Amino acid sequence: MTYERRVGAVDYIIKTDNFDMQKRLNETLEKVMTNYTQLRKIEDTISYKLGTRIMTIDLDKVLYIETATVPHKLNIVKDNGVSFISGNLKKFEEDTSKLLRISQSCLINPKKVSQVDISKNEVIFLNGDIQKYSRRMRNYMKKWQNRM
Repeated sequence: MTYERRVGAVDYIIKTDNFDMQKRLNETLEKVMTNYTQLRKIEDTISYKLGTRIMTIDLDKVLYIETATVPHKLNIVKDNGVSFISGNLKKFEEDTSKLLRISQSCLINPKKVSQVDISKNEVIFLNGDIQKYSRRMRNYMKKWQNRM
């Protein structure tokens, strides 16, 4: 089970005369749940460098990330504005499995999409912004639209 779940050993048990198995199991499970909760909080954020500072944004505030007109720069479009940063989409795509690449120049947060217009190859966001998706995404978007 450890290999299936890709989880390392959490604890080991040394049996002594005054050993309380139930207490030890409860403590270990509590430790696992604390670690899991902290890991989920990290997975629900994205981080980027702004100068020498590392900024972290809650993923629920991100609508999409697009390439900027300036080479090697990105726009992170959030509920409350846009951040202009250095970076590339591939790294964000690799680091954040909850973002979906819809074109060569755009990653979206599917939770922030209000509708998909199949006839125009467009994704429309909750704030009214529109992003085009590539033709290769058309079948995926049709299926996804039916689930929305």
